[in-house]
Amino acid sequence: MKKVIILIYLFTIQLHSQCNFKSIAMGAYKVTALKQDNSLWTWGYYNFYPGVEFSPTQIGSDTDWLMISTGFCHTLGIKSNGTLWAWGNNYFGQLGIPYNPNNNLSLPIQVGTDNDWKYICAGNTHSGAIKNNGTLWTWGRNVYGQLGNGTWIDNGLPAQVGTDTDWDFVETNVEMMAATKKNHTIWTWGNNEFGGLGDGTTLHRNSPSQVGNFSDWKIVKASRYYCLAIKNDSTLWAWGNNGSGQLGDGTNIDKHTPIQIGNDTDWKDILTGEHHSLAIKNDGTLWSWGGNDFGQLGIGNQIDQNIPVQVGIESDWNKLGSGTYNSFAMKTDGVSWFWGRNENGQLLDYTQPLTFATSPMQNNCVLALNSFYYSKLSIFPNPTSNLLNINNPTNQIVNKIVISNANGQIVSENDFIKDKMDVSNLPNGLYIITISLENENVHLKFQKK
Repeated sequence: MKKVIILIYLFTIQLHSQCNFKSIAMGAYKVTALKQDNSLWTWGYYNFYPGVEFSPTQIGSDTDWLMISTGFCHTLGIKSNGTLWAWGNNYFGQLGIPYNPNNNLSLPIQVGTDNDWKYICAGNTHSGAIKNNGTLWTWGRNVYGQLGNGTWIDNGLPAQVGTDTDWDFVETNVEMMAATKKNHTIWTWGNNEFGGLGDGTTLHRNSPSQVGNFSDWKIVKASRYYCLAIKNDSTLWAWGNNGSGQLGDGTNIDKHTPIQIGNDTDWKDILTGEHHSLAIKNDGTLWSWGGNDFGQLGIGNQIDQNIPVQVGIESDWNKLGSGTYNSFAMKTDGVSWFWGRNENGQLLDYTQPLTFATSPMQNNCVLALNSFYYSKLSIFPNPTSNLLNINNPTNQIVNKIVISNANGQIVSENDFIKDKMDVSNLPNGLYIITISLENENVHLKFQKK
């Protein structure tokens, strides 16, 4: 295969196009999203190679993604055929694949061969999933017993937790997990330093333990050291760490068992960040509380709140999402809004460089701006009207080149023959070039004009 000379080129493209996402998963540094066509996109900081992507970049060209979950530095996905996929950091086996000498993967790899996965959750350095038969599976780091398998030993491959077949939902954030069964009970395990397991103690647990004797839970969400939950009667409950007021009970005192938050009976959905909380009521209003050092509450300031505070006056909020120190929510019209920490471009703000935003900003998505640079390969000139040069500074073996348009449709697919490509026949617009190396694919962008 031909090898080409070194050149690093950082380019900027400005091509405005609305990105309508149907689901978004925010991790500590990066964001992964599904568009309406079930294609997979990402932006933010890439921990597994040097670079920051300030605009959505498509991952592959598949349009059959069903569900995604992003942890601290890794992501899980389920496709419509029920297969499980993972990518990102794998230092503790959180990808659920046999040991890989490259350790970190920039593209999805299938986890096993099973095609009956139903639900997934990505934590800090561990993962969890539920199959269609109601069995619960976990893998990754286990220093606090967060795998729930009765041990404290890491496990890099999915392993079933117990023998129960009535698990309905599983949630994780950092070092603890919470799950519901079909009988509407909540079970927790893992790190219990601040009482986040809700069992009245601060003892770590390496197997699932029921939270109280209640059997009327509807939703549970787990954060770093605390949990939020909604009962069938739409009341709001919380327990665990409360140092920033994230429980919402008007204090900053930890609670080791569930307590009701206020008296309202119209809570619809909840979500937890590192130490802040979000919720939507039945009337479509948005509420937040807890830590607010980066404006992640979206209330226009950086002041912590220990009771729920309404975000704006709108009543058309429909879906929630939260990262470590940032947040997003969707309205009924399908447009997403972002706020909070933004040092790695998580908020998709292009009008001015922001380190954080204290109020929701509408997603005016730009498909390419300050585009991602990759130290192994580069392309130039960009934009181009005729020829596109490909540079390979580390002399990687290049097998194939695929060009896709902004909608993810393949417009050119060729074996790699030379270091120049004639793109004069392509219509003007934004394109994604996927360069297949020996062990991975590299995605870059260029504009034809």
